[in-house]
Amino acid sequence: MISSEDMNPVEVDWKSNMIDAPDSSRLRILFGLIIREIKDFWRTALMLTVLSDKDGSVDKTEVFKKVEEEILKLGLEKVWEVKPLINGRDVMKHLELRNGGPIVSEWQQGYQS
Repeated sequence: MISSEDMNPVEVDWKSNMIDAPDSSRLRILFGLIIREIKDFWRTALMLTVLSDKDGSVDKTEVFKKVEEEILKLGLEKVWEVKPLINGRDVMKHLELRNGGPIVSEWQQGYQS
């Protein structure tokens, strides 16, 4: 078990170069990768995240609605059901690469609609 004292929020620089993509695609990629992992629970996770925020000056309902609207606008609400355009292993085979499959997945997440 982890106590609440052990849990600290993590600051994330969304514009960092952890994903090599244009700024316009980076948010879509990050949202997509997270939602692909938690699947149908993304709304629940979003709600819990918003409700756990201790900033009382923010309208939590409005924050939830805005983030949900952005996810829907990006077409990511069922991203885990979307079949990849290309198989990362096939790309690696043709380019004779030993590793890099996740990079292909990240790229597709940013450009697949």
